[in-house]
This record gives sequence, structure tokens and C-alpha cells, in this order.
Amino acid sequence: MQVQHRKGDALTGIHLAMKAEGQDWKFDAKTGTSSNMPNGMVSIVLYDVQADMGSKGRFHKDHMKFDFRMLDGKVTTKKIPTTNLAKFTIGAADLAVPAALGTNGVGTGHDTIVIHLQFTAAKTDEFLKFTREHMHQQTQLLVGSKVVAEPYIQSEISGGQADLDFSSIDQAQAVADALNKR
Repeated sequence: MQVQHRKGDALTGIHLAMKAEGQDWKFDAKTGTSSNMPNGMVSIVLYDVQADMGSKGRFHKDHMKFDFRMLDGKVTTKKIPTTNLAKFTIGAADLAVPAALGTNGVGTGHDTIVIHLQFTAAKTDEFLKFTREHMHQQTQLLVGSKVVAEPYIQSEISGGQADLDFSSIDQAQAVADALNKR
């Protein structure tokens, strides 16, 4: 990541390049912010973003958020093995209603794809306890035996609802399909 100017957490003139899904992706933004999180993670939010995502196309977004690991004091997009993370398993029987695809954006057409989850009463209690016990930790969410997300728990989650973010509709659909199999 290249930054023209940095003052505290404020960034200007940002160019972020990474390899994803076997392609070179590039993001240019006028401004942004960065914040360090526990567990060696850094969160970067870019504003007024021009994105080039290879075969997925080029587009403009009002904002985009990225969470990266720190490796030897530098932001890395390299996959670092995660071991000994607390795991929370979700299956079709744990959902009060089928998992539903949606977006979490403002209707730009390039919003983040999410799966909306509504847990049963029993799973709601279990999820609340899990998020309470693992606040300020990175965790793993599993569907069956497959890790589908590695969220950082910022606060306990009550109410039995959660959204899982995905970078592609194909990834989201595959997980939703697995969740909805009874």
C-alpha cells in the first residue's frame, strides 16, 4: 500500500494493490483511515475509491473496508495460518429462517455481498455466549467443517442476527446453499 500523506490515522492519496482470486486488484482513493486492532490486525477504510478488480470490472465506490494482518510491522495480504482460534459452527437446524443473500451498501451496485442469518432461540443464546466470551479476539465461523469466515469480535452480539460478508456472489451462494441444506 502506498500513501501520499499520513497524519495520525488519516490517509490521503492511497494506492492499494493486492492479488485476489488469482488476479491483480488495484484500489485508488483520495482519503482513508487506518486503525490498529488487537491480534495484529489493521483496519483500513478508503473513501471515494476507484477500483480495478480484474475480470470483475472497474467501478467507483463511496467507501470500502479492508482488514489486514500485520507481519513484521508491515501490512500483508499473505494468508497467515490461523491456529487455535475459537470456533462457532452453524448449520441449517440453527437457523430460524433460511439464510438469505443481500448487500450491506447504499445501492451503488457494487456493495458487499452478505448472507443474513437469523438464529433459533437456542443458537441465539449460544452465539451471545460465544461473542461475549471471545470479545476482542479473532474467531472462526464454520458451516459443517468448512471455515467460511474469520471475524474479529468487537462486542457481544445479542438478538440472534448476524451478517457474513463475501467478496463474490458465488462464494456467498455456496455458503448460503450449504446453510440451507436440511
